[in-house]
Amino acid sequence: MSGHALLSPSSAYRWIACTPSARLGEMIPEPRRRGGFDHAMNGTTAHTYAEAQLRRHYKQITAAEYNEAVNAVKETEYYNDEFESYVAQYVLYVRSQIGAQDEPYFEVKVDYSEWVTGGTGTSDVVVIREDTIHVMDAKFGVMRVDAKENEQMRLY
Repeated sequence: MSGHALLSPSSAYRWIACTPSARLGEMIPEPRRRGGFDHAMNGTTAHTYAEAQLRRHYKQITAAEYNEAVNAVKETEYYNDEFESYVAQYVLYVRSQIGAQDEPYFEVKVDYSEWVTGGTGTSDVVVIREDTIHVMDAKFGVMRVDAKENEQMRLY
């Protein structure tokens, strides 16, 4: 299986509804790439690109670190005009949600093992406000994901 935790937030919709599915899923081989395109790696690459842009905008990385990350993404098979557009839309949305007094964190390690044994994950964006925590998760995949009553977001 992939590098995800057994009870990962991204698969919570499944293991909350059917707890044995977490262990059963370990027995299923990784799916073959459809048409030679690895959608999971495309999403990972998009997250990396968005993270670099956001961290640079909020002065959390140097120009050299930013350039290194961006150049690595641009060398992948996933980078093209459509990819650039999707990431740009996401980055603009995230920036629109962060106020001047907010504290933004990107690619935050989340540990909910107090409630779910071994429960860990990574939240794409966590914004700390005076009285609110705003959690955002980028979805660059081919499946529609509803934000309402979303198990992954509830865990974060």
